[in-house]
Amino acid sequence: IKPTKESISLKAQHVSTLGYHTQAITLLQTAVEKGYSLSEAGYHEIFMNQGDWKKAAEGFNAYVKNRTKFSIYDLIKSDIIAQQAQVQPWPITKQVAVNNKWEQTLLNYWQALISADDLKKIALTRCEKTEYFFYTGYQDLHAGRTAQAHTKFKAAIDQNTYRFIERPLAAYFLQKN
Repeated sequence: IKPTKESISLKAQHVSTLGYHTQAITLLQTAVEKGYSLSEAGYHEIFMNQGDWKKAAEGFNAYVKNRTKFSIYDLIKSDIIAQQAQVQPWPITKQVAVNNKWEQTLLNYWQALISADDLKKIALTRCEKTEYFFYTGYQDLHAGRTAQAHTKFKAAIDQNTYRFIERPLAAYFLQKN
């Protein structure tokens, strides 16, 4: 693979999800030198994985300004980054794409329209279970239910969905809290 800004940034993301933060930042800097931008999703996610919430917020701010469409995951990341960096969430007012029943149900949960039990009922695949455990665990942590959050974060990690940002974030919150 040619060492382009895209291939280097992708490697930085993968290394970051495995917890090699110093190597990920070095690769990210190399990608930026080749033209990779703060407005790319990988930029803020790498900083999220290592818990550098101020830099994640800086990257997410650039990301939001450069988008015309958003996913429900963008909406959720806006809340998480804002809470962790202690800044105002970004107003996501542009078109939000909901691609399937799972995403709609996850969005409903995040907006407190349904319960965690309702979300759990349709979390059938490992991917959906990873997201269920992480997002409900995060809400538990935010509500002060640390023991419940830890149990769910461990379960999210145990799903072995390595390419999902929820997995390294679960590891981060387990270690931090």
